[in-house]
Amino acid sequence: MDKKSARVPAPAKVKEVEIETITEPRLVSYKITATIRTGEYQNIVPEIMVEGGTIEEAREILTNEIDLIKVKYDPNVRRVVNQPATVKPVAPAPVPVTAPAPIKPVAPAPVAPAPVAPVEVVTPKSAPFLAAEKIILAAKSPDAINLTEKQVEASTRLTDGEKETLLLMIIEIRKKMYAEANPA
Repeated sequence: MDKKSARVPAPAKVKEVEIETITEPRLVSYKITATIRTGEYQNIVPEIMVEGGTIEEAREILTNEIDLIKVKYDPNVRRVVNQPATVKPVAPAPVPVTAPAPIKPVAPAPVAPAPVAPVEVVTPKSAPFLAAEKIILAAKSPDAINLTEKQVEASTRLTDGEKETLLLMIIEIRKKMYAEANPA
């Protein structure tokens, strides 16, 4: 009986690999999502992603972009958006000061007063005002009117003048409801 010898494989060649050590963390990507109201039950949700740089730089870029989108699409935004750091204000050129020319007084010509017709001043109405007005006009019961009155009084989105106008409307609606419920 012949003994067979077992073959042992040759040792594998090992490559040396250099491992890069990172001393500081670096930003790979930074993403922000914002919900911007464009109307009642109407929103847009932009999603913006920045790659590289630092977190502070990415945050500044993203917040400026979101603010620009808000100013463009949100009708209620009334704030100043941060300007890029490269914009520098320029002082206006000095205007030379000259003495004004003397004014000669002129006697007014007698004019007969013209009849004045009453003028109705029309002011633009805000979206919250229009919504409240619609609810008041659609109210069918005293309970609905009472609830609407409380909401108008507690509203922070209505101006004092708009609240006064809406409360006067509520009083008129109450008078009509009372007259219909209690005929004379």
